[in-house]
Amino acid sequence: MNDIIWTMKSDNNTLQEFLAYTRKQTGEQLEMAGIDFRFNLPENIPDIKLSSEQKRNLLLISKEAIHNIIKHSCATEVLVTARIGANYFELKISDNGKGIEPGKTTQFGNGLKNMNRRAQQMNAQLNILSNSGTTIIVSLPFG
Repeated sequence: MNDIIWTMKSDNNTLQEFLAYTRKQTGEQLEMAGIDFRFNLPENIPDIKLSSEQKRNLLLISKEAIHNIIKHSCATEVLVTARIGANYFELKISDNGKGIEPGKTTQFGNGLKNMNRRAQQMNAQLNILSNSGTTIIVSLPFG
C-alpha cells in the first residue's frame, strides 16, 4: 500500500527521490531475507524528473527483481548500481545466485513478462543476463 501512495504523490518525481525510496525498500527486503547487499549510486544525482508512469514502472521492475532474487535465486549477495548518462538512466540489479535457466521459468509465473511489459511501456530497454547469478538491467532514455 505504501508503494501505491508513494507512486501517486507528484512531489516524489525526481530520480533522486526514486533512488532513495528504492534503496530503502530494497535494503529492508534483502535484510529481512538475510541477503547481503550493496548499493553503487552516483554521489551527485541531477535534478531529473520522472513521469508517474516511469516512476511506477521502474519501482515495480526493481521490486520484481528483488522478489525473484529472494524467492528463487539462492543468492547470498546483491549489488544495485545506478548510472546516469547525458541522455539515459540505467538501473542494474545483480545477484550471485544460481541464475535463470532458459526454458525453466514456470509457465504460471508472470514476473519476467511483467518486467518486459513495464519496460516497453516507458520505452526502456530491459536486459536479463544469466551467468554467475542473474543481472537485470533497465535502461531508460531521457529526452
